[in-house]
Amino acid sequence: MKEIVGASNSISAITAVIDSIAFQTNIIALNAAVEASRAGQAGRGFSVVASELRDLATRSAQAAKEIRRLIKETTVSVDSGAG
Repeated sequence: MKEIVGASNSISAITAVIDSIAFQTNIIALNAAVEASRAGQAGRGFSVVASELRDLATRSAQAAKEIRRLIKETTVSVDSGAG
């Protein structure tokens, strides 16, 4: 049981890092979109990159959220079985 709790804690720490990276990536994407807008026509390609970065940040955050949900479900199942 201790090993499962330890593994869950490690996975939770990793998902926190993923969330942080997703947040920072989203900020970079927003800044890139602003700069692309400032550049006008010359920044159109950069705008696409910014949009893709934003999508990547969103997908990363959603994946981390799903991992947290699965950890919680697994912990409840293990606790029920161990009780």
